[in-house]
Amino acid sequence: MITVREMNSMFKKMIGLQEIKPITYRKMRFYETAPGDPALLFNLLTRELISLNAEEFTALPETIVDGAKSNRLLQTLIQNWYYVPEDFDEEKMRNQFLQTLQLFQPPKILNDYIIFTTTDCNARCFYCYENGIHKFPMSEETAHQVAAFIHKKCGKENASIRWFGGEPLYNEKVIDIICEDLEKSGTPFSSTMVSNGYLFESETVKKAKEKWKLQLVQITLDGTEEVYNRSKNYIYQDGKSAFWKVMGNIDALLNDGIAVLIRMNMDRHNEEDLSRLIDLLCERFGNREDGLCRAYVALLFDFEGKRPFEEKMELAKKCIALEDKLAVYNLSGKGPQKNYAFHHCISDSGKGCIINPKGDLGICEHHAQDELWGHVSHDEVDPAVLERWKERTDRVEDCENCSLLPECLKLKLCPENNTACDEADRFLKRERLRRSMKYLYQRKSEKGTLQEDENMMNDF
Repeated sequence: MITVREMNSMFKKMIGLQEIKPITYRKMRFYETAPGDPALLFNLLTRELISLNAEEFTALPETIVDGAKSNRLLQTLIQNWYYVPEDFDEEKMRNQFLQTLQLFQPPKILNDYIIFTTTDCNARCFYCYENGIHKFPMSEETAHQVAAFIHKKCGKENASIRWFGGEPLYNEKVIDIICEDLEKSGTPFSSTMVSNGYLFESETVKKAKEKWKLQLVQITLDGTEEVYNRSKNYIYQDGKSAFWKVMGNIDALLNDGIAVLIRMNMDRHNEEDLSRLIDLLCERFGNREDGLCRAYVALLFDFEGKRPFEEKMELAKKCIALEDKLAVYNLSGKGPQKNYAFHHCISDSGKGCIINPKGDLGICEHHAQDELWGHVSHDEVDPAVLERWKERTDRVEDCENCSLLPECLKLKLCPENNTACDEADRFLKRERLRRSMKYLYQRKSEKGTLQEDENMMNDF
């Protein structure tokens, strides 16, 4: 057995290792495996990741009849909560632990902001969820109010800003104003952006790095040149290829030390084109030692309404195949979350909000013109909006035996995540978790930081 990552320090401090008793133990419900040699086991309760060689893994029993008489490996697995007593309630322990852990969390400060500089855009994507909404920019007066609001809420605490739209660079001036005002007020901040990347000229990139403190830009590439240019349908008629312009702008961002996360939207008929796009991305960005360029695949499940399960499952498998290819090319990868998630997103976090171009305070970027609870110019709030966005979806029968339950935080009002999981959803989550386990193991192996317990090497 090798420890890839130790259990969460707060769990170890508050709960500790499990006592070994002369009773029957079963496999714990909340852990996931990535079979192979070595096999990886990730405990979703303790956040520990371990590896076992093939012989150790295949010899693991479903139950341990007398834990006190077990070999050293099984005793360690009992102590580390991979096996639990037959009548053990994993979910009850997890809920009690998280409730206690929340008492130790620092006071919540409203310091996470999604700011719409405009709802207008220079592209006309056929799938955009903002199609049909009123297009208008943020005014300079509102931009000053936004900066004053952030300063009032954050003071000397760091503010995290995500520039959003529309296309946020379509109203670049208000970004300048907000950043200048925050700098003058002494409020520390950093920012990221969701952009199509078209307007990132060299001067803009330099300003973004120095003035906007921009750390990362998410840019969508819908396919290779022909597919991309057709789906983006930019308003410009200059005859130039938008695809290669954006690719050049990605180069400029990366060369100035700004990370780029490439989102690739996948639908029924573009798997092969996205595969070719990955080849191109690897050729252009895959050899960077700084690791600033990453990519992921997003499924447009509901573009044409709820898909039949068979089609959804087929798409999910194709998505995983593309993401596996990204991993091989070193364009994706992160380890499983080490800490515990208390909320789904900014909507139920209690420390974030969206700010639309009018200065209205909202709860979700999909609801920039409704579900509003205040305004940057005054302190009046509508607490009912805030409370109803914290409501979780009801459990269904399939939830009771799902090993991924600790990772599942669904909100009733979330337009993208408010329905019960089906097998396709679970397949995606499980495969992505397994890939993250393998990624962390590989990174630790390369760094030589794996911890092997020599006392267990000859247990089987």
